[in-house]
Amino acid sequence: MKKRIFSAIAIILLLCCTGILCSCSQTAQKTSKKNYVTIGRICPMSGEFAEYGYGTLEAEKAAVKELNENGGIFIDALDKKLMVRYLLADSCSTEEGAKEAAIRLIEEENVDLIIVSHTSSTVDPVSQICEEKKVPCFCCDADMETWLAQGDHTYSFLISAGTMSRLDAFRDVWTETDLTSLGLITDESSAAEAFSKAVISYCANNRITVREYNFTGNLARTLSEAKADGILCYLDTGTYLSLKNDLDEAGVELKCCMLVNEHLYYDALGAASLGSAFDGTYTAVAWGPSFTYQSSLTGQDGAGLKEWWDSEYVAPCPESLGYKHGIVEVAVEALKRAMAIDADSIVKAATELNIETVLGPVHFDEAHAVTLPCAASQWIYDAHSVGISKWSQILTPESIGKKQE
Repeated sequence: MKKRIFSAIAIILLLCCTGILCSCSQTAQKTSKKNYVTIGRICPMSGEFAEYGYGTLEAEKAAVKELNENGGIFIDALDKKLMVRYLLADSCSTEEGAKEAAIRLIEEENVDLIIVSHTSSTVDPVSQICEEKKVPCFCCDADMETWLAQGDHTYSFLISAGTMSRLDAFRDVWTETDLTSLGLITDESSAAEAFSKAVISYCANNRITVREYNFTGNLARTLSEAKADGILCYLDTGTYLSLKNDLDEAGVELKCCMLVNEHLYYDALGAASLGSAFDGTYTAVAWGPSFTYQSSLTGQDGAGLKEWWDSEYVAPCPESLGYKHGIVEVAVEALKRAMAIDADSIVKAATELNIETVLGPVHFDEAHAVTLPCAASQWIYDAHSVGISKWSQILTPESIGKKQE
């Protein structure tokens, strides 16, 4: 297929979204006759998190392309196959926008299930709406602990990274750098407090000396005098940058700096000022092209998925490409095994899933959650060519899988 530049992709995506949503009223009769399975897809296409939504329609259409070319999903009660059809809705990167999108898809478009992704602020509200409306919902790329704190989930399922999987990834960095003492620096949020408790317990079990620090006094000097090997931060980007600047000015050299609750995205950090400031900083990712897990839909591993993208588009491969593909795998596999489109059948099939996806193994626990394996990655800045090493994972999927067995 002919390559397209980023701006063209964006325009095409918007046109596709508009066309699909506008066509719904014209095809209400077809929906009632069940000539297709309708999946509502909610992600941020505008607003603060719009970059996360980039590539969504292209990646997910490709994931079900072969399935639809073979007639779709067999529905036992209808004794026929139904094509899979998407309705893409914009969460506008807000809680209210996400709720409105979910209600519209359920009440006006009569979707059979919903897929939602990218940040707890938009995923959790959709999950709550789906619980109220009794509509199956497959969620990803949201904070595991926050989602679980909502209470019991009957119709919603989450696949995402968790605190322990992130710490497992970072532990390999600590081993590589021979780190024995760690400074823990967090904000004052309840989420940070829970994270701190988990870190202290984790480090005790893995013989890492950890000490919590606050922002009183000269923190850079305190860390230097304490001879900390590295710092683990649960901070927003701005606060982290301020701290790192203080460390640089004080001449404090640490073996590694790790940022937990903020993702380091190329598009956001490509500017020279940010690129240099984050140089050497580690973060955790739940997918990369080096992942050898294979898609249950296409058989592609991480490298194959990225190769497909690069062959189709000039624009950079989305760092969330694995999530976009993986969540579709889970939803489609549940539909295939349910051979039905009623909520209870889809939910039952989802609870029984035990498959490998491009993101890793998926078998939901009693809380309807799957904690994905993580890999640590590092931002590398070059004054002549800003680059990011997320595609060169420090921790391989195979070794992560062995730890979880």
